[in-house]
Amino acid sequence: QKEQPPFTLAGNLVGTAGGKPIPREERFPPPPGANRPLVGLVEVADVGGIPVGVVGVVGKSLWADARKADPSVDFHPDTAAVLKQALAGLAADPRKPQVNVLLFQGT
Repeated sequence: QKEQPPFTLAGNLVGTAGGKPIPREERFPPPPGANRPLVGLVEVADVGGIPVGVVGVVGKSLWADARKADPSVDFHPDTAAVLKQALAGLAADPRKPQVNVLLFQGT
């Protein structure tokens, strides 16, 4: 919960209340004194002077297990839309990380 790396990234994570989705930023808001939500979408890290963009999403194969562990969480069903949002977030970062590789793991 400290505002220091490593950060938790799961851009398609949302909360639920009464069967309705709660945006990730509202369900996992910044802790007191912090500027970033507990669970983010993108992070840009400086690796040897090179800005490296990292995106985190949870694959469908893990959704059921996560819901069992915490019924107050769910996942945005359109992963492609979440990834487009992530790419826009990386493009908006002033450090301008270059997107070279997209790696998908899971389903």
